[in-house]
Amino acid sequence: MAPAETGAGSYAELFARALARIEELEAERDALRRGAAEPVAVIGMACRFPGADGPEEFWELLREGRDATGPVPADRWDPDGPAGGAAGRRGGFVGGPEEFDAEFFGISPREAAHIDPQHRLLLEVAWEAVENAGIAPHRLPADTGVYVGIADSDYRAMAAARGAEAADRYFSSGTTASTASGRLSYLLGVGGPALSLDTACSSSAVAVHLAVRALRAGECGAALAAGVNRILAPQESSSLTAAGMLAPDGRCKPFDAAADGFGRAEGCGVLLLRRLSDALADRDPVLAVIRGTAVNQDGRRAGLTVPNGAAQRAVIRAALRDAGTGPEDVGYVEAQGTGSRIGDRIEAAALAEVFAGAGRAVPVGSAKSNTGHMEAAAGVAGVMKAVLALRHGTIPPTLHLRRPDPDAVLEGGPIRIPAAAEPWPAGRSAAGVSSFGFSGTNCHIVVARAPGPEPVRGAERDRPRHALALSAAAPDALRELVRRHLGLLRRAPDPDGGPRAADVCFTANTGRAHFAHRLCATGADRAELARGLQDWLEGGEAEGVLHGTAPRGPAPPVLLRFTGGTGGYAGMGGELAAASPTFRGAVRRCARAWGARFGEPLAPLAEGGPERAPADGVHADLRAFAVGYALHELLGAWGIAPAGMSGEEAGAFVAACAAGSLALDEVPEAVLSGTAPAGTPAGPPAAAGIVLEAGPAAGAGPRGGVLPGLAPGAEWQRMLAALAALYVRGAPVDWEGFERDHRDARTRVVLPNYPFRRTGHWLPEAPPERPGPGLPAAADERLPAGERAPAEAPLPRIRATADPAAGPEAVMRAAEAVLIEALRVPGPIGAADDFADLGMDSLIAAEVRELLQEALGRELPADIVVRSGSLGALAEAVAGLGGPPPSA
Repeated sequence: MAPAETGAGSYAELFARALARIEELEAERDALRRGAAEPVAVIGMACRFPGADGPEEFWELLREGRDATGPVPADRWDPDGPAGGAAGRRGGFVGGPEEFDAEFFGISPREAAHIDPQHRLLLEVAWEAVENAGIAPHRLPADTGVYVGIADSDYRAMAAARGAEAADRYFSSGTTASTASGRLSYLLGVGGPALSLDTACSSSAVAVHLAVRALRAGECGAALAAGVNRILAPQESSSLTAAGMLAPDGRCKPFDAAADGFGRAEGCGVLLLRRLSDALADRDPVLAVIRGTAVNQDGRRAGLTVPNGAAQRAVIRAALRDAGTGPEDVGYVEAQGTGSRIGDRIEAAALAEVFAGAGRAVPVGSAKSNTGHMEAAAGVAGVMKAVLALRHGTIPPTLHLRRPDPDAVLEGGPIRIPAAAEPWPAGRSAAGVSSFGFSGTNCHIVVARAPGPEPVRGAERDRPRHALALSAAAPDALRELVRRHLGLLRRAPDPDGGPRAADVCFTANTGRAHFAHRLCATGADRAELARGLQDWLEGGEAEGVLHGTAPRGPAPPVLLRFTGGTGGYAGMGGELAAASPTFRGAVRRCARAWGARFGEPLAPLAEGGPERAPADGVHADLRAFAVGYALHELLGAWGIAPAGMSGEEAGAFVAACAAGSLALDEVPEAVLSGTAPAGTPAGPPAAAGIVLEAGPAAGAGPRGGVLPGLAPGAEWQRMLAALAALYVRGAPVDWEGFERDHRDARTRVVLPNYPFRRTGHWLPEAPPERPGPGLPAAADERLPAGERAPAEAPLPRIRATADPAAGPEAVMRAAEAVLIEALRVPGPIGAADDFADLGMDSLIAAEVRELLQEALGRELPADIVVRSGSLGALAEAVAGLGGPPPSA
């Protein structure tokens, strides 16, 4: 019987394992099914469209029914010249194609001049989209994907036309479509898929489609879906004119009887997307959801650029199926609607057939009537319009509609064209967005309202004061950022009372990158914060406002001095305990550890209530210890990691406990003995860093490098002032930790974007015998002299007399001269300046090595520049090689 029993046992075990595996596979299948249909949240968006530098301005443009097209700017081409005569006199344009904040993005002026203005615009707008979501760029998921619709590159053609002089080492990386997405991933430090897509006019819509599919498939945790287009030269417009596609007046007149072609436009739009479940879990702002997408191709038809109605019907129906919705749920369709008579009629017929059973006529419109046709950026602009219309509950008018084309839109038919703004149709929660490329690639996207926001739970008791941390990469940018936030704080409150000071501070602190030039204001409400910012702008100093510059190297060490009972007062710690669960929880741990021995001396403080009278004896020491211990825990939650600690009276025992040489339950006996354990840290001398008093203030006000401790009625004020002082001096504050106690009472709000400080960057001047088309090199002269980028010139062959054996200083002087010439940056370069911040890349690094070899007369390792990372480290590395014979 033993073998049979063994066999039975084996079969039972195998059966159990098989059943568990089946259940596991079924769970995986169900998860895949849910993921394949999960809505995708739009959590951030930004744009630079004709007449609109952001979503709010774009909505006003649409709602008010304004035409943002205008004459061809003088910096593009001469409409009366031989090259511009057939290119048209009007379109939708975004100014300043030569302007770019290269320093902010760590790109050298030399490289910036060779980067396509489309790529530059994309970098800025993508940064703004992440800011719009209230997410600090470094907190994006590591697998964030980047999907960019981009087609033509006038800049590349212009560079090629200027001959070999313009096609330098950055010609490929600066103007190739693939690097538009690749550079953005590189900038943000994300490793998800990075694709640049060209399907003509549907490029950015297809980018959205692929981003949605990748999110559902788990290929990325977030995605940037974008489109960009720049019109710099007349050749493309001339070609489209010759093909009969452009309207003579440069305007799109969708579905109008007078439609005669489209008007070209440029712009950039970026959406930040996440799976809806992830967005809700992280309490991201959900602007709308994408419920379904589909892509197909026209296939064989009358001609390559002729639309195919059957394919359009198929792609719309496929998107509706993917969304799990029907035509009766759609309240608006943002059409391709370029104003091409044939194209509009085919599209109108396709829409009419799809929505014939919707029950009532579906409004159809096109943002191209406002901005012109932004081509590769048009699809994302359409999605953005649908998101805004859903959020505002309004359908904007379609412009230039004098008489609907009777062959496109039938009176009383399934679709209609709104000529004036109207309310969103009741009972319909979705919008469709069509985008068709003249290559034949069609895309349709179904956008729906965001789920209702979860109610913000009020904190048990919020902090009575708040801290607003602002920073920028340059001093003048910081002043402009302060001005923008001052305008927000002074803005008349919304009907619901927002934005609250707490939410403004929370979003700025946790949802922005933190740069070297810093300011931190503290205040109880918007009015107090605004007064502080205004005073600072007017005089540079203000009560409750600190500013400073974080060092490039390590921040000054923070030294905690636990003051113990020195200066203790009745109710000490009560204000902090009442509004901070972290502080209160630390006191409770002390109370639990000591309850059996000393009863409940900490009960009021542990419950967030103040002590009514000063204690004496051992109880006073224990309460002083508890306050110091809780301050240590609170500062730790805020990211303040002390380099050293010391203590006085009861504070000596706090220092010992924080250092791990004294257990919490051992504190009472140690206090009774009056002797701190051996090995209690004293910390480095005060002169070596910033001393922060953890406990009651030992003196009156700030004293040199000492940040004073607590005072009656000003506990939060003192704590936030200390935090502000640490922040502006470069301390790595954990702002998420700072808000953790109150996260449930916070909501992200839209804040002003970073104020880019742009300068001019353009191709080197074309040789006189081979003038290039498009924007003249002299366009840079429109900027103030101090803001022009250095002109491209051949690098001089630097000769230096430095002997590497003479030491790092001599090497550093030679290396600095080489770097200034190679990077085209103004000197001096500091020893600790990061090469990446200066715009160093692998190409320049190789050139710097070659020039430095020539300057020093010796051979250097191939990776010495990249490996060093800074001028000081490079000089040390070269000097450390010794002095072998110079290379031949």
